[in-house]
Amino acid sequence: MGYRMSNDKPALARRLSSSRSPYRLHYIFSEGEKTESMYFNALSKYANKSDEIEIRVMDRWTINKGNSNQYKITLEVEKYINSIQYLDSDNIQLLDDLTNKLKEQELTVADMFQLVKIVMDLEQDAFIHEGEHLLQQINTILTMSDYDKEFDKICIIIDRDKKSFTTFQYEEVLNIAEKNDYTLGISNPNFEFFLLLHMNDLSVLSTEELINNPKVTSKKRLMESLLKDECKKNDTTFNKNNYDCEWFLDNFENGYTNSLNYAHEVEELKESPGSSLFNILQEWIKP
Repeated sequence: MGYRMSNDKPALARRLSSSRSPYRLHYIFSEGEKTESMYFNALSKYANKSDEIEIRVMDRWTINKGNSNQYKITLEVEKYINSIQYLDSDNIQLLDDLTNKLKEQELTVADMFQLVKIVMDLEQDAFIHEGEHLLQQINTILTMSDYDKEFDKICIIIDRDKKSFTTFQYEEVLNIAEKNDYTLGISNPNFEFFLLLHMNDLSVLSTEELINNPKVTSKKRLMESLLKDECKKNDTTFNKNNYDCEWFLDNFENGYTNSLNYAHEVEELKESPGSSLFNILQEWIKP
């Protein structure tokens, strides 16, 4: 059920002042282990990102990364967010204070006993896993406890991929998102298609080819193969664990223009190729 933030910068709490409204926090949950996380981590530090928001990329625990069914991931996100909202506020404040002392190397032995007690309780309630980075998990809990439904945004990034995401499950995901006011970033067939649109309008491909995303080798499907080819043409490279995310962010406007040829509303994406991600990113990237 747990998550840890993958953002490099440790700033967590919402900054408040008498003269400036607090910035909005946008939490990114995705099914992918690397490709999507890399893109949104790059966006969180991008020079042309909107100054009004802070992006928090939420990585799933390592033990949960093998489960990539989109419906189950959405249920997992819902359960995690709702559960954190019920944590005791005094304990959350104490956890924040003790964590700051730990970072500043000011933790006393008595403080350590208090911290261990809170961490053990969180582990028992499945908010912390013994095999994951402690401070990353604590930072995630502190940040998520600050979530304000009226002000912040939960974004769930998933592929349509009919091979693992049934029509019934798709409808259930839409219902969960509507009930909780989550924003869905869905790409049909997948995230590689979303990246491809930054480079090419893909007008040479039929709707069937796009949606089915057939295998071209024993380990590679059409979208990934085309993405690698297009990257070479643009003097960059792509693999799922390493690519130049900033290049894609710099070419966002081209991607948005190409995306207008395809579906972009989540209801349409159930059956039609396209991506709702460009609509979301318009709010995050300065023109």
